[in-house]
Amino acid sequence: MAKKQQGNSSPRYSNNYKKKETVSQTPQTQTPPTTPPESSAPSTSACFLPTTPQPTGVVQTMQQQRAAFALREVKKALDDPQTKKKEFNSYASSLPAMILMNGLGQAAAFYFSKGGTHHRLYDILSGWLISSGQPYEGETSLLDGITSKDMYCYRVAQAEALLFLDWVKKFAKAYTREA
Repeated sequence: MAKKQQGNSSPRYSNNYKKKETVSQTPQTQTPPTTPPESSAPSTSACFLPTTPQPTGVVQTMQQQRAAFALREVKKALDDPQTKKKEFNSYASSLPAMILMNGLGQAAAFYFSKGGTHHRLYDILSGWLISSGQPYEGETSLLDGITSKDMYCYRVAQAEALLFLDWVKKFAKAYTREA
């Protein structure tokens, strides 16, 4: 129970110990630090995602770039006579869910190890995430990027993979219905 008195401070009584504390009622201002504190957030320099310059001078949004890359790669995969179209559509639809449940690294390793249509989808995803302006730019493969970069890049790559695979899934569904 607290009793208030007039003035700059008020006594406060604690029910547990009956000890008297004096609390100042004047607002205290804090001076901002002269140097920024040690960053609790990871550095974004290793995973900065600049917009990719277009060679023709056309400015495209990231969604347009994802869609264009996905369309080109899905068409290329489905034009290959060895690709089973229904399998491709099914595996493309299940990959985002696998990433959400198991993480990008586990899903990528699984698709890489399976071979065939699974590996084809791994190659498409890897090609996007190691391309210019992407989290694993400059890496030789997606698995190399996952194992060599920090957790911040991994999270950015996982989010980017889900956005990209949405387009792959849409195009796979659209182009397998035609056949």
